[in-house]
Amino acid sequence: MTTTRLTAEACEQYQRDGYVVPAFKLSDEWMERLRTALTHVEQAHPEVGLDFVPSPHVPGYVPELTEYEEWLAFAGIPEVLDAVGQLIGPDFLM
Repeated sequence: MTTTRLTAEACEQYQRDGYVVPAFKLSDEWMERLRTALTHVEQAHPEVGLDFVPSPHVPGYVPELTEYEEWLAFAGIPEVLDAVGQLIGPDFLM
């Protein structure tokens, strides 16, 4: 199991500002999967700005998008889950 630890400063920033940009980076594999999935959304719906892609992980919510399971997998990236758990506790729903 991967364990990602945020710094004390990062946790303080989250408490103060409501967001944090973690120092860790996702693997090249995850980044390529994210790029591919985002490209598919962009190609299927060029009218939608990529700043806001509503619920691509929900089957049928975004018409013509079939790789919703890939988007759902992104919510389970261990490093992200570790960081979220450190900020709000281990009992959360993604």
